[in-house]
Amino acid sequence: MSAPLRKSETATADDPVAPVCALLAELLSREIDEPLLSLLRLPEVRSVIETVAPETGALPGAKWDAARFEEHSVEFCRLFIYPGICAPRAEHWAKDFEEEQFSVRRWFDNEGAQPAFTPRIEELPDTHIAKILVVRAGLAGASEELVADFEAQMIRPWAASFASALEQQSQLPIYTAAAAIVGALAETQPC
Repeated sequence: MSAPLRKSETATADDPVAPVCALLAELLSREIDEPLLSLLRLPEVRSVIETVAPETGALPGAKWDAARFEEHSVEFCRLFIYPGICAPRAEHWAKDFEEEQFSVRRWFDNEGAQPAFTPRIEELPDTHIAKILVVRAGLAGASEELVADFEAQMIRPWAASFASALEQQSQLPIYTAAAAIVGALAETQPC
């Protein structure tokens, strides 16, 4: 599975959520750099961002100098690494957490499949939101029942709490937008 957002690779008329999940996986797993900024500048991405968080719409298109990249790197680290006030892992947000419940590997084992992650995503814990979102993006074209089951088991029990904390703690609009998108994903009801 590939995390980069490419309309032709992951977006389908049947599953418009897949490319959004792929983008969120990137945004919530690494600091913003030129390649990620290029993804954020894609028209379909800016449209999603402007829809859920209008105040951030111009941000990806604005000029990014070294100071702006540094500002976003510091915010990424503050939110997700140290002190990690918005730890992007299920165990920090799910009530009655059981690791097996939120492990993407366990989910794949139950489905009789093997995950294929990029080396960077592979390094993340199985309960990391980016890894979970990469799997969700990879379900484009899967049955509605399988997608609904995955979302109900792996995303909805905890992602709304994570999104709420991220929205409250974020000091930069791009992470506020990410919180709004994760929150919307967590609230989406199965088809």
